[in-house]
This record gives sequence, structure tokens and C-alpha cells, in this order.
Amino acid sequence: MIKVDVRLLASLEIGRFNNRLIQLEEPATIHSLLDTIELTPWHIGAVSVNSKASNFEHPLDDGDRVTLMSDIVGG
Repeated sequence: MIKVDVRLLASLEIGRFNNRLIQLEEPATIHSLLDTIELTPWHIGAVSVNSKASNFEHPLDDGDRVTLMSDIVGG
């Protein structure tokens, strides 16, 4: 098991959480993290791991900091 620090930004945090420590089974990826927190890639506009742009297949390590942001839309 690993623990990653997950931060949700923009509309992703509504009804969920802003920042939370999440436990994941190894091997873990952004995709498996999304499954755990009940989000789909469709919800995500940008992903960063340890302040670097990432993708859904990025492998996660214990202590990683993951930031997920929805697409920003305006009217």
C-alpha cells in the first residue's frame, strides 16, 4: 500500500474534498487513483504529480503529491 496526497481543484472538489491522503494498492497509477476516488478521465482537465504535468498512466509512489483540475469553462 502507498499513500498519496491528493488535491482537487476547481469544480472537482464540489461535494468531494479539497485535499486528502489516499491509500492505494500497488502498482498505482493516476488511473487507479481516479477509480478509487470515483472520478473518470472525462472529469479531468489537467494532472500534476509533484508539481510536474502528468498523464493517467503515470506510476505513483508513496508520498507523491497529486493535483487534479477540471477543465475551466466560462460563459
